[in-house]
Order: sequence, then structure tokens, then C-alpha cells
Amino acid sequence: MSNQTEYLRVRADLGEKNFLDLMTQKITKTALAFQQLEQGLAELLESGDWQRYLKVQSEFHNYSFNNVLLILSQFPEASRVAGYQHWQELGRQVKKGSKSIKILAPLKCKIEKENDNGELEAKTGIFGFRTVNIFDISQTQGEDLPERTSPLTGDDDGLIDRLMAFSLNNNVPVFFKGLLGNANGCCRYDALSGHPIEIVVDPLLPKQHQAKTLCHEIGHSLLHSRTQYNNHIPRSKAELEAESVAFIVLNYFGIDSRDYSFPYVAGWQQGEDALENLRQSGMRIQKAANKVIEWVDHNCAFAQICSTTNKNIIMSKEENTPIEETAEAQEYLENKKADYDDKIANKEEYWSLKAQKWQNEANARYNASNSITEDIPLGQPILVGHHSERRHRKDIERSHSNMRKSIDAQEKADYYASKTVSTAIASDDPEAIQKLKDKLEKLQNKQEKMKLVNKLWRKAGKPHPKQDNMNQANWEKFGKLLTENGVNATEIKAMVARDFLERTPFSYHLSLGTQEMKRIKNRIEDLREKLEQTLTEGNKETQYNGFTLVENFECDRLQLIFDKKPNEEVRNILKSNSFRWSQYHKAWQRHLNNNSRYYAKQAISEFPEKLF
Repeated sequence: MSNQTEYLRVRADLGEKNFLDLMTQKITKTALAFQQLEQGLAELLESGDWQRYLKVQSEFHNYSFNNVLLILSQFPEASRVAGYQHWQELGRQVKKGSKSIKILAPLKCKIEKENDNGELEAKTGIFGFRTVNIFDISQTQGEDLPERTSPLTGDDDGLIDRLMAFSLNNNVPVFFKGLLGNANGCCRYDALSGHPIEIVVDPLLPKQHQAKTLCHEIGHSLLHSRTQYNNHIPRSKAELEAESVAFIVLNYFGIDSRDYSFPYVAGWQQGEDALENLRQSGMRIQKAANKVIEWVDHNCAFAQICSTTNKNIIMSKEENTPIEETAEAQEYLENKKADYDDKIANKEEYWSLKAQKWQNEANARYNASNSITEDIPLGQPILVGHHSERRHRKDIERSHSNMRKSIDAQEKADYYASKTVSTAIASDDPEAIQKLKDKLEKLQNKQEKMKLVNKLWRKAGKPHPKQDNMNQANWEKFGKLLTENGVNATEIKAMVARDFLERTPFSYHLSLGTQEMKRIKNRIEDLREKLEQTLTEGNKETQYNGFTLVENFECDRLQLIFDKKPNEEVRNILKSNSFRWSQYHKAWQRHLNNNSRYYAKQAISEFPEKLF
């Protein structure tokens, strides 16, 4: 049922006068909520508690990236850090026995340099660094520091389902999963078009706070495309508008979020005229809030259907059955496998023929080189001045040329032969996800085995043959522990003995393995998202004048398909943006990812008026 049909039905059921009264009440209620937001924000900005919060926040340093890494490597749970005396100034005392976090602080001095006018000018420069000690707030005790916001608690009364339905109706599905950092949610945008593609909300939040966060991100999706968000609208203004939309919508449905929304809006407006910005955006905010309220109020039945659809998407993606194991996906992958096998067979045949061609060329050139020199005795010098000198030099040059071409042809033959036995997992392989899962399982087993060896080595007293005072009994104990746990003791002990640095048997191997497993997991998730996109929406096509941009999820390519062969200038632009011509697909294409979307957008902007 469309929005217009529902609108007409409600209007007919209520009658003209009652319908107009209802609409007037809703508009009045929205306007009053906006007025309440403006008044509450003004009171908050003038309050002593807010001024104290800003003062405390200003006293915490913004640390450099390198110092952040140092802090997290020593104290991963760190949230707020400061020096010993700084904590005392804030009314807190470092607990006895707390271990400090060491970071680097610059050593500055004044340096006199000549300016453009030849005059001496004093400038401050850094000539070194020193180590300083800081402590996290969890290592201190004393007065509580003021907090800007506190999460909402309570039940959502079914509002989450209706908001999810509204977002899904706008082609922006909602997913509940954890996020990096302290964000409660985010609105993600398409790299090419800049339009919102999905909303993510932290599932660990209380239900009422999930509803507020979802409404906040819906505000972003309605008001801020990616281009506006990054370039035209300041981040502080975008956050003010989105949170204001959330406050008005929640206020309409009986949820009071002032304790969170007012400080949140004020926090993003530090150093700016918050009330003036709010008044400037007032019409945009109320229009977006009214759009949400109108739809949610009049589409309860449709909301239930959309909510169920959205939850089914989430379930297949997040909770129970992985998308590749659903019946629909299995059927699709099974049908795709025959085509993929034919494609691989054709490719292997093509590479095999190319390898055979260049192998024949290499053999022919090699035989030609030998036939030229077979009549020249081994070690025969060139007889300078003799009538044979010219012929001798020419034969040597021809032989050398043929041998060089034989080597080049052999390298090409080896290259094409290697492509026929490639073990790489292609993204368009129907079994790619399963192959990656098998590879991940092997890596995990290998990782566990390495951890076991390290544990046994420590248990045996960390023996090493290169130690001057090594206890031979410990070395033998290490070998015995390895054998008892089913590990090849001879191989492991030989590896330990080769390491002159006397390190743990598997030191850097574990971190490298962790990184590789993370890469594979990310690739599996990426393939699952593309598979879901294929099953739910199919390939995305955008029509332009003279060509079509296709996001082909089946072969994992971003393709530009022209009506006819483009001119040389266009082809050069495509090549400079890493697009290559595919004879098989009859398209200029790249691997489908955010980079390819960005460069496609860039290439299209560089196209001349005449494409052909």
C-alpha cells in the first residue's frame, strides 16, 4: 500500500473536518516539541553544571596518534588519562600501587631565525622528547567528574519496529551489530552516489536508547547525503539536526529524551551559537520529523510487514543461518556453479593453448640457435682478417638473438602454465565463501598449535641450546612435552635451535596469523554482503547518456558498458582509472569495491561531451 493510498483512506475514514483537526494537532505538537528543545538548550547552556563539564573537558589533552598507540598498548581499557598532579587538581587521587602509563612529551625551546625582511624572529621548536607518566581515571578515586549524557532506559513500546519499517520503506535497511569506538550507531553511505544504504545500531543499548539512536540515524539519512555531510554541512550542524529530529519524534510518541538530547546537541555546538544554529535549521528539522511521524502514525500494518522483512534480512545476515546456507542462496549458487565451471574450463583451455604456443616458440628458437653454431668447433676463435670473420660474427649474433628470444618465450610459457593451476580463491567462485571458511579453520587450528608449543616451551623453563647455562634437563623436558601432546618434537626443537635471538618458538608468527585470519573474516563478510545484495536486489544499473554503469554482483565487477566503442580520449581516461576491457563481458570493468566506485565516479566526471 502506497503512502498516498493510505493518506486518502485515513482522510475518507475520518471525514474532512476531523482529518484537518488531527493534522493541526500533529503540527502543533511538533512545533511545541521544537520550542521545548530550544528552551531546554538555552537553559542548559546557562547552567553551572554545563559550564563545569566544559571546563573539565577542556583540561583533558588531545594526544597524538603515536601516544594513543602507546596508551592502548599499556592500558587497553583507558578512557580518560591525565598526569598525577592534574588528577589532584580535579579532586581525585591516584590509587596506591597503580602502574603509570608512559608516553612521550616534546621538549621545546625558542630558536631565533631570520624572516623574509632579514630580521631575527623568535620561534618555538622541538628538539627532542622526554618520557612522562599519566594515569587512567580507573586508577584514581575521589570526586566524580561531570558526565555530558546518560543513556535512556525503559521500553520502546514497539517504536523500534515502526522506525525500522519507515527506514526500510526508504530503501535503508537497519542492522543491529557492534560498532568500533564509542558510537551508538551510524548511517552508511554509498561511495558512488553518496546516498544512505544502511543504518547500524548497537544492540547492547537499552531498548529506549536504541529507538533514539535509530531515529537519530534516520535524521541523518533524510537530511544529509554523504556529499553534504562531508563537504557542505559542518559535522556539528549535522549532529544538531539529526538529534533534534530524534527528540521531536520521540517526544511525539511519549518518550522524553531531554536528559540525553539537550546535552548532546550542546556538546556538538561548543564555541558556536547553538541557539542560532537551531533556529536556522528549524524548518529542515520539523519537516524531517513530520515526515517520520506521518508515516509511522498511518502505516502500522505496513510497518509490521516491513519490520518482519527487515528482521528476516538481519537474521540471515547476523544471527542464525549464514546467508550462504539459506535455501535461496544454495539454489542460486548451485545454478551459478555450472556456468562458473564452464568459464574456468574455457580459461584453462585458453591458458593451456597460450602456454603450448610459447613453449613451441621457445623450443623452435632454441633449436635454431643450436643449428647455427653446431658447425663451429667449441672454442673456435674469430679469425680476424680471414674471409670467414664476417660470417662467423653474423652467426654468433644470430645464435645469441635466437637464444634470447627462446628464453623470453620460455618465461611466457611458464607464466601461462602457472595460471592454469592457480590456487587463489576467486570472488566470483560460488564456493568462495566455503573455501575461505575452510582456510580460516586451518589457520585457526595452526594458531592453536603454535600457542600450545609456546605454552609447553614456557612450562619447560624456556630452554634454548645457545644459552650458556642452559639446563639440559629442561631441553629434554621440552621435547618430552611436545611428544606427549602429539607435536613433532624434532622439527620444533630444530626450529628453536636455529633462532640465535633465543625468542619464543612462535613469536611474530601468531600476530601474522591473527592478521591473516582477520583479513579472511573481512573477505567472508564482504562476499556475504554481495551475495545478499544479489539475492534481494540483483545488479544495480545506472543509465547515463551513451553508457550504463553496472554493479555486477554475480561476477564481482563494476562495469561501464558503452553503446558503441568509445573514442581514444575516453579509453585513456578509463585506463588511467584502472578500468580494463573485458572481451568476455564486453565491458570496461574493475573489481567491485568502494575504490572502484570512487574511481568510476571520477572517470565519469572527466568524460568529454563526445564519447564516440
